[in-house]
Amino acid sequence: SSLVLKRLGAGAVGDIANVYVYDGAVRLTSGKSLSAATGTVTFSNLNVAVAGSKDLSIVAELAGTAGNVNYFSLTDMTLSSGTVSGLPVNGNNLTISGATSGRLDVTKVGSIPNPNVGVKGAQLSEFKLTSVTEGANVKRLTMLQGGTVKPSDMTNVKIKTGTTEWSGSVTSAGYVVFDMASGFLIPKGEEAVFKVYGDLAGKKDEDVNLYFENVSDILAIGDQYGFGVATPSGTTNQ
Repeated sequence: SSLVLKRLGAGAVGDIANVYVYDGAVRLTSGKSLSAATGTVTFSNLNVAVAGSKDLSIVAELAGTAGNVNYFSLTDMTLSSGTVSGLPVNGNNLTISGATSGRLDVTKVGSIPNPNVGVKGAQLSEFKLTSVTEGANVKRLTMLQGGTVKPSDMTNVKIKTGTTEWSGSVTSAGYVVFDMASGFLIPKGEEAVFKVYGDLAGKKDEDVNLYFENVSDILAIGDQYGFGVATPSGTTNQ
């Protein structure tokens, strides 16, 4: 149902800008900041069903000082029923490097015609990713449907670049999620255009409006440093 994380180590609360919880490629929460007083963050109403075992990932945006060391501790967890043992659980020390990571720029491109209700394989979005400083291997993309078409009326979603294609899923909250497994490499200084397609139901005059809500919604690993490259915040509708 909920969990509590605490930042520890010889760093500072200000080293961490936002923290998220992911279930695989699916983001379960909005970004939350750490308490300046306690270094903790609480995620409530997670409603994660566990049968046997479940791996959840803690993802954070860094905005820290080179040389600072931080780690996270899972200090508390609540269940809908039952008890939790083994807490706290501590993560690894993370030392902030003085190097500047690569960057992946997002640009809206193309012109998309209005689809008809019931159409199969309608184009829903088109955007360009451009790698800067280092090559970027795109591993995960999450877009929010901000339009009026219900998530249940968007099915069989796919994303394509060139001849490469991945199937995706649509959550009940309206997130269109693409887990790109081994990823798609965009070499340094180059770009790739991605197009999203899907089958649409719904009603006349309802609309689809896909966009990246948070910087964590694009995960691309740099081929020089091996960590997630920076993506611009405030991305516009795609």
